[in-house]
Order: sequence, then C-alpha cells, then structure tokens
Amino acid sequence: MQEAQREGRGAVALRGRMIDMPVLKQADRVIQWAKAARMLKEEVDDESRQ
Repeated sequence: MQEAQREGRGAVALRGRMIDMPVLKQADRVIQWAKAARMLKEEVDDESRQ
C-alpha cells in the first residue's frame, strides 16, 4: 500500500480484490483487538503486511 501511495494510487489489488485505506485500517483494528484478546496463536508480524 505504501508503494501505491507513493505512485499516487489510492488502492491496490490483492488476489483480485481492491484494498483501499479504510479496508486496511479496519483490518489493522481487527488484528489489534485479536492481539488484545489473545485470540491469535502467534503474533502477527506488522512488517509482513507492508
């Protein structure tokens, strides 16, 4: 997404689906909630999503 933003694009395609900032921010919130609730079997690496 960072590369897309540098290129002036507001969204990216991932597996045939469009992902924009509101979707990305919602996904980040869900991951944070899951971490706080200790629902993840292993920690999600924030760097892997870049």
